[in-house]
Amino acid sequence: MELEEKFLVLKREDIEAALLPTERDMLLWLTNNVNIYRLKQGKPVNSYVVINQDEPYFPAVLKLMEAHHKEQRP
Repeated sequence: MELEEKFLVLKREDIEAALLPTERDMLLWLTNNVNIYRLKQGKPVNSYVVINQDEPYFPAVLKLMEAHHKEQRP
């Protein structure tokens, strides 16, 4: 299974440290617009679990995901 950069993930702590209040408001506004778009398309607003690839347990989690992916393929 090849990993693809499919999602944009920003750490809240980094957002707070790096952005001005007006920039954080803009990011929230943009995020809300994407969520509204998804809802209009009949899609749910998703919630994800994120695993940093530099964590020591990442290889084990990846193997689990690969096994599940193989089971789901016909």
